[in-house]
Amino acid sequence: MTQEAPFETKKDPKPYDLEWVQKDPFGPLEHELKFEVDRFRVEAMATHLEVLCQRDPQFPANTVVSLYYDSPDLHFLRDKLDSHYLKTKVRLRWYEAAPGNQQSPVAKAPAFLEVKRRVGSLRRKARVPTNLDGRQLARLPRDAPELLLAPERLRQPGAHPGGSLEPFLLVRYHRRRFVEPLTGARVCLDTAIQAAPARVPGPRLTGPFAAATGMPIPERLDLAVLEVKGSSSTLPPPLVHLVQGGCFKSSFSKYGLCYERLAGAAA
Repeated sequence: MTQEAPFETKKDPKPYDLEWVQKDPFGPLEHELKFEVDRFRVEAMATHLEVLCQRDPQFPANTVVSLYYDSPDLHFLRDKLDSHYLKTKVRLRWYEAAPGNQQSPVAKAPAFLEVKRRVGSLRRKARVPTNLDGRQLARLPRDAPELLLAPERLRQPGAHPGGSLEPFLLVRYHRRRFVEPLTGARVCLDTAIQAAPARVPGPRLTGPFAAATGMPIPERLDLAVLEVKGSSSTLPPPLVHLVQGGCFKSSFSKYGLCYERLAGAAA
């Protein structure tokens, strides 16, 4: 595992673009297609992707850890569960070594704040680096100041969605990354998806947040997700037949699905 965490592939801004970048921290709109994969087809899917695509040259695989933030009334989550056309996610993300990785641990696992905005199947994402170390964050209680105050770092670049934000849900999964060579689309296969509730201190423990602390921690979800990101609203031709068996197109949200599974287990 390398020291750097994966950035999405974008053209480097030219000097005369810097003023625009400062005004709008979000990247360009792009399509994001998602497919749920039956757990019995995951390894077959991975084998086919190895043949049809190229492994990401920088970050072929690692474990992704995302701490999702939401408003006290879970505004972002409700937008997703109610299938609103416009949706927002805020998360603090860092990366760990992939399962079975025998490389020496890195000195630091940098964490990034991300704000993801969806307009139907299109998305834009702002990604703000921090000086926080993911390895240390993973050991902190969810009411640690480093976690509670982290979203404030989004204000200066203009990416903060507004309002009060609290850590709500921790999601972890293994990601394998590929590039489809004909179209340049980025392809991810996410497996071993797990979630745990984030706890917040006494006075903040109201409404859905209070209910979240009673959620048991489940085993990993019994499905995987295939994501294809790029400039096209359709799949690259080599991948069309791949998703026709054992997969179905979905508006899959790890945040939304993990909450539903946790809430269902607590009911």
